[in-house]
Amino acid sequence: MASVKEGFICPMCMQDLGDVLQLEVHFHEKHNNTKSSSSSETKSVLNIIDGLKKKVDEIRVSKKPLLSKAHIPWKTNDTDNGQEELNAHPVTGIHYDAWPESYHPVKQDFYEEFSRLRSKKTDRFATDTNKLIIRLEKLMTNLPNDPVKRRNHEKNIVPWMDEETVKRCPDCSKSFNVTKRKHHCRLCGSVLCAECSCAISFDMAKRLINPATISEFNIPSPDHEFGIKTMKKYGSKESLTSLFSPESSKSSSSSFRSCKYCADIIKKRDSHVRDETGEPPIIVQYYEHLKDVMAEADEMSKFYTKMVQSLQSGETDYRLEDAKYIRVKIMKVADNIDAISKRILANGLTEGEEGGTANNLQERVRSLALMFIKDNLVGLDDVPSESEFEILKFKRLEETSKRVEDEKISALIAQKKYEQRQQQRLSSFNMPVKSKPSIEKMRLEDGFVLSPNASYLNLLSSNDDPILQQIHIIEGYISEAKNANRINEVQTLEANLRDLKVEYKRSTAERKELEDNYNSYKHIFTASTPPMPPGSQNNDESINKNPFHEN
Repeated sequence: MASVKEGFICPMCMQDLGDVLQLEVHFHEKHNNTKSSSSSETKSVLNIIDGLKKKVDEIRVSKKPLLSKAHIPWKTNDTDNGQEELNAHPVTGIHYDAWPESYHPVKQDFYEEFSRLRSKKTDRFATDTNKLIIRLEKLMTNLPNDPVKRRNHEKNIVPWMDEETVKRCPDCSKSFNVTKRKHHCRLCGSVLCAECSCAISFDMAKRLINPATISEFNIPSPDHEFGIKTMKKYGSKESLTSLFSPESSKSSSSSFRSCKYCADIIKKRDSHVRDETGEPPIIVQYYEHLKDVMAEADEMSKFYTKMVQSLQSGETDYRLEDAKYIRVKIMKVADNIDAISKRILANGLTEGEEGGTANNLQERVRSLALMFIKDNLVGLDDVPSESEFEILKFKRLEETSKRVEDEKISALIAQKKYEQRQQQRLSSFNMPVKSKPSIEKMRLEDGFVLSPNASYLNLLSSNDDPILQQIHIIEGYISEAKNANRINEVQTLEANLRDLKVEYKRSTAERKELEDNYNSYKHIFTASTPPMPPGSQNNDESINKNPFHEN
């Protein structure tokens, strides 16, 4: 069976032209002068082509165009008949220049419809909001503490719906039974289950009643509940202990039960009040508080690590009691961080609801808090016990004593070496005149000869200190080496000069101290010596010369 071709195919040469215009031009140019042009078959083909052309023109200019007829661009061909055609691509039919600057689209105004719908919804929202705020104010006025009296007070303010008429929860469509109890919204009186109910805290109610006192209801600690939160499910998953715990009774007695519709209205109103007063959202306040607590915990952990390292090394700079106290405090701070991060994660979510970008951000904050607790607070070293600390102190005392003894021995060895070097140096300067030529010149490693100037030699005398004489000689060598641009020799000589000056200062100070001590003791013993008998002053001259002589 022959294959079937589709498209704008020439009946003569079976060529696909892609468009009616292309097919018509091709047929008139290629097959117009053929012998078969006058045949009936050719006329029928031409009639078919003309019919297709008319249909294409009808499609292009439909009854419901995007543009009015006045905006459709036309052009006049240069043909003799002056026929007007669309300025479109011959194959694709797309108008590439169909949007002139003077184009004005057809438009329809929906603002009136939008205003009508918006006003209707806004009025309804404003009416419901004002009604709920008035009910909150009535509920907060003279609210009794007794549960039974409080229940009657709430029923008198807002009439409750009859429980018998409601068989399923209107939100989750689950049937009520023994484990799924019925509850009433305190703001509208509708019946719902515990999973679909929310809690409106007293602080939020007071803030909405009197927005001027919004600063009094800031949340400084994680023990404070969020303004709107999901009520706990009192079913088989919880024990009797949790139901009658102080925390559970505290949370239930400090908030009103509400349905999701009323809670959403209250939440939007509270957000609007916070925006007007310039107060950041609750989640932002919790995050700022979380950062402060984490910074405090980081400082405490670093200080605790320093204390434990000191105690484990046997030092007595810190006490064991202080380290244990800080360890307990760090654990409390870790619990505080965990509680704040949990509240950040639970903000704005109800049970079984999947959050979007905001919830992903809250989950990352929670993960960050857990990683911080794991890395910085949980894996800390333990404080040594008292018996272990005594052993560590004894070991450190032994190590310290051994180190002191080693340092003493090293100091004695160094002192002996230094004294030997000084004796050799002094003996070289106390040599007779024959050693004078040895200091006339000094030959260094690379053949450079240093000889002191005459001015430095004239300054030396036999009564000068040998170290001082050597200092003057080295200064002369340094001056000569500088003039010869001998940098290496200058550095070596300057190092020797510094050592000599230090030694000269030390010896001078020791000598002065000895002279002062001698003078002080000489005065004391001379004043306390009894007078000598006559005729005995010349018996022993050494006695008068030595004031320390004992009779």
